[in-house]
Amino acid sequence: MVFHYDIDKTSLALNAPISTLVHNQIYRLIIARPIRDEQDLSNLLHQFPNLCYLTITLPAIDSHTCLAYIFHNKTARLPHLLCLQACGGTTNLWQEAPYEWLISNTDLKYSSILFHVTYNENYGLVVWL
Repeated sequence: MVFHYDIDKTSLALNAPISTLVHNQIYRLIIARPIRDEQDLSNLLHQFPNLCYLTITLPAIDSHTCLAYIFHNKTARLPHLLCLQACGGTTNLWQEAPYEWLISNTDLKYSSILFHVTYNENYGLVVWL
């Protein structure tokens, strides 16, 4: 069974204490509101440790830091992640050469995991692992 949560349409209390809100059975998550910063992202990833599909809206400032955070030691943070879709943020950083940007700026350069990445204006950055 796959549970799908859209943060804007459910009553998940994202500001509640982290230890009380670990959702192990959520595999697909769409976060429609922009991530505020790396700490906001860290709290979300802790609450949903078994995500396979994640859709986020990156912040206008420090979006590159949030992407680097997701892929930093991926096996420890999101061991089951198959697909990341990231919209918003400072797209000019990766829209011309998204694969090269991810290799240069994230820990994917150290990973043996093969991945495919695309960018377009409608869907944003999409990374398949």
